[in-house]
Amino acid sequence: MTTIDIILLIVIGASLVLGLYKGIIAQIASIGGVLLGIIACRFFSDDAGSLYMSWMPDTFSNETLANIAGGITVYLVVYFGVGAFASLLRRITDTLMAGWLDHLLGGVFSVFKWMILTSVFLNLFYMIAPHCIIFHSSSLASGKLFVMVMQLAPRLFGIIAEPVGEMINNIT
Repeated sequence: MTTIDIILLIVIGASLVLGLYKGIIAQIASIGGVLLGIIACRFFSDDAGSLYMSWMPDTFSNETLANIAGGITVYLVVYFGVGAFASLLRRITDTLMAGWLDHLLGGVFSVFKWMILTSVFLNLFYMIAPHCIIFHSSSLASGKLFVMVMQLAPRLFGIIAEPVGEMINNIT
């Protein structure tokens, strides 16, 4: 077993344990809270800044500082709001005795998420050093696991690229 095989096994094992512990609801809420918080900042930070300027005119010396404070406030409210909603969902799944499913799906989701990140990292590293020994030395599952991990991000982003590109073009 080579170094890259050991690294892949550690990433898979650690992500599985972490995912089983956290559950899918908490993981999706964490990612969703960050993304929705950023989107909400984009749309509502100026409005929140204007409210700050009207409510506390002596606190902020200019509108830019008020907009920054408004953006921070909007982000935190959305992030913690998503977290509170996730906590409610988690309690509902526990009440319905489906907590085991939450944790099981959390393990699968976590492994998938970390394999995507590993694939992105390995592909970036391959672009820098294509002749590195790690790209030719995997023996785990006859080297097939390493190849699958390497191909995961390019395939996934290739599938996503066209619909996302069309969606972005429709926005502007």
